[in-house]
Amino acid sequence: MGNTNLKAFIVQSALHAAVIVLLSFVSIDGSSLIFITGLFTVVVSAAVIGMVNSLINPLQTLLKLPDSIAAKACVTVVINAIIMLLMRGAFGYKFYFGGFFRFLLALILMTVTSLLISSLLKVRDR
Repeated sequence: MGNTNLKAFIVQSALHAAVIVLLSFVSIDGSSLIFITGLFTVVVSAAVIGMVNSLINPLQTLLKLPDSIAAKACVTVVINAIIMLLMRGAFGYKFYFGGFFRFLLALILMTVTSLLISSLLKVRDR
């Protein structure tokens, strides 16, 4: 049982790493949404985002929040915003955003992909 959870975590972290790298290639007016330097930064941020996003369902159940897509999206937005700002603080110039609106767009895209990843992995586990 624990082995499948580990595999799901590794798959989820790898998918989040791919999303983070893809967001660094998304450009608006010649400026990227997220600026990332170094493989270590991508790996650590993806592991943290994957780990915390895998805790969203138990957290939502623990707090007795409704099990709707809107409630899950709200929780995911807040948690991803906190994580992304913590990554910015932890890595400094190696992980930063091109401004508030780029951060907001990256946050929305990260939330949508996080919800998709978690729903795909949940469907796959059934």
